[in-house]
Amino acid sequence: MPRFLATIMCALSAALAAADPGPQRLDLPTVLMMVHDHDPALAAARADARAAEQTARSAGSYLPPQLGLQLMGLGPAAADLPQSNQHQWTLTQDLPFPGRTWAQGRVAGRLAAAKAADADSLEQQEYKDARTAFYSLAGAEFLLRGLDSVSQATREMARLSSRRAGFGQLNRMGQFMDAMLAMEDSGVDGLRPMAQQQRKAAQAMLQRLMGTDPLLGLPPAGVSLDAMLALPAPELAAALKAAEERSPLLKGASASLQAAEAARGLALSGWLPDLMVQGSVTADQAGNEQSGAMLALSLPWLWYPKQAGEAGAAAAAEDKACADLQGARLALREQVAAAVGDLNAAAESLRTAWTRTYPQAARGLELARSGFRTTALGSSEILMAVQDYRTTEEGLAGLIAQWGEAQARLLMLTAAPLGAADPDQGARP
Repeated sequence: MPRFLATIMCALSAALAAADPGPQRLDLPTVLMMVHDHDPALAAARADARAAEQTARSAGSYLPPQLGLQLMGLGPAAADLPQSNQHQWTLTQDLPFPGRTWAQGRVAGRLAAAKAADADSLEQQEYKDARTAFYSLAGAEFLLRGLDSVSQATREMARLSSRRAGFGQLNRMGQFMDAMLAMEDSGVDGLRPMAQQQRKAAQAMLQRLMGTDPLLGLPPAGVSLDAMLALPAPELAAALKAAEERSPLLKGASASLQAAEAARGLALSGWLPDLMVQGSVTADQAGNEQSGAMLALSLPWLWYPKQAGEAGAAAAAEDKACADLQGARLALREQVAAAVGDLNAAAESLRTAWTRTYPQAARGLELARSGFRTTALGSSEILMAVQDYRTTEEGLAGLIAQWGEAQARLLMLTAAPLGAADPDQGARP
């Protein structure tokens, strides 16, 4: 019987372990996919791009023909239309100069391409905001855990100090220690609301970007600092090449230039005449019919200022689009260089803080706690260890957010494929 019960208990424990996967974590790939699928701003931008694409399909078409009926011989008081002496049916079609409708379609097509590039640019911006908010959330949660550790240590030492005071074991230095511990604990309590607000703000931004209620909370961010630091350092040359090949901003500026070039060609075609073709059939009351045809040419050069002004404006717009493209290319190179430098600097600082400073600070805090129990350390050493640990936690939390912002900005500028350069996410070690 005991062996049977042991078998049942083992099976039950295994089932419970399988049913409890542990605390839920928010992972970055899931966040980005939610942004891709449910962000309202992205949905609006994509719909706008689709509307521009459909507009481009109709821009290169002829105007529809016109069917007309003319009734003649009606008196001022006549109300019976069939009593007219004659009626004439006409069918009219305007025929722009050859190539003009193609130019109109080309302009609209390039503008649609610019709209699509704008939607892609917004998508990269939303991914950047999501990554930035994710690491801001991770930094706030890291700081809150650190503040809890400091608060736990100071309150433990305060309780031990109170017990010593009850036995009359506190001297004046011990009384000074009590005051300093209370001050440190109040300092932690002062930092906690700001860290909590940072967490709430990051959660609200993530919820908005994912298309859900910003007032809802989120699970803790699953961030592995080791995975973050394991990513290879970005190289400037490779980042510049990727940005110039894939940047939606450059694609949009290029499409705008092509649209301006097409618009200039369209404006110059305004100097050329359009053709109007009309056919008619006239019938009288006796049933006699007579057919006719008419051709007409527009004379655009008679109004020289109008056509000259349109052509001049189109040329200036093309010059502006060319300058905008050159400015966008230079700005992109400047921003990529700054983002690569910022990311490498943040990664190096984060690596130093995580692998060297933080372990020493944590060890110093533990030594301070044990030293306070045994009175092996003086008051100044203990307070210094507590304050160093808190400062290290603050700095490390800030570096997590700073690294995330730099990484997000570089990925936005280079338009990296979704999730291609994000570290594997996991629970904090």
